[in-house]
Amino acid sequence: MKILLITDNQFGMCDDNLSSEKWSKRAEKWSISSKGIEKEKENLKYFIDYAIKENPDFVVHCGDIVNRIEDKLPIKEYLNLIEDLNPIPIYHVPGNHDVGIDPNIASSFGLDFYRNNFGKDYYSINKENNIFLFLNSSLFINHKELQSEFNLQNKFLKETLSGLDFDTNVVIFLHHPPYINVNDLSKSQAQYLLEDRSIDYWIFPKETINEFMGLLDPFKNKSVYSGHLHSNLVTSCNGIKITVTSSLGLPLCEDNSGFRIIDINENFTKDKFIEIPN
Repeated sequence: MKILLITDNQFGMCDDNLSSEKWSKRAEKWSISSKGIEKEKENLKYFIDYAIKENPDFVVHCGDIVNRIEDKLPIKEYLNLIEDLNPIPIYHVPGNHDVGIDPNIASSFGLDFYRNNFGKDYYSINKENNIFLFLNSSLFINHKELQSEFNLQNKFLKETLSGLDFDTNVVIFLHHPPYINVNDLSKSQAQYLLEDRSIDYWIFPKETINEFMGLLDPFKNKSVYSGHLHSNLVTSCNGIKITVTSSLGLPLCEDNSGFRIIDINENFTKDKFIEIPN
């Protein structure tokens, strides 16, 4: 089984950062002379062409589809372009920028925006001896703001996992990495991620990490895939591998833009990152 994973195309991010004090040089270098969203669209078109040639079983998008949900054009542009993937299925999960006007605070307005455009924000699909769980990680991060929504997703997750055989291959897709071991960060990643905030900003609250990862403990084969960092990272928690994929849009560390190929064969999962040529 072959899966292609994209994340953080984040239409509108580059243009918004061309005038930022922190990221203007990075955004200028990445977009060259193009308007930022044109570069973001170009990368998505490159991926779509690649996917059509590879013909994967499905594509997954790990969130941050747009930079600002209050802007109508970026989401319209994305939805128009992604139609070219048809008939390849694409499964989305929301990023923090997709569920809140303030990307640090998921809101009812943001959830409505996402659900109106993409449907359910958490769900699962079964293929062969694999279960793929697509989760709204912003609810784990911001569950005090949306307690009832957090409770519903948590109930769904527990009930889904409780009905599985322990030899089922469990693969989770979500936006935020649940956990990051800071020792796994490169120098540039540590500088970017920890320059003005602690690692706790990027991951689940500690009590949520323990409960979430504990649900996966009984299964022999399990893996977690995320985005959010705009950089590649492999880390782990309680022996469970967490793979973070760099952005399809503007990257923020040493990695280039790109996407990931995931191959699953008899419960053995392997993957590799594919860079998009500049």
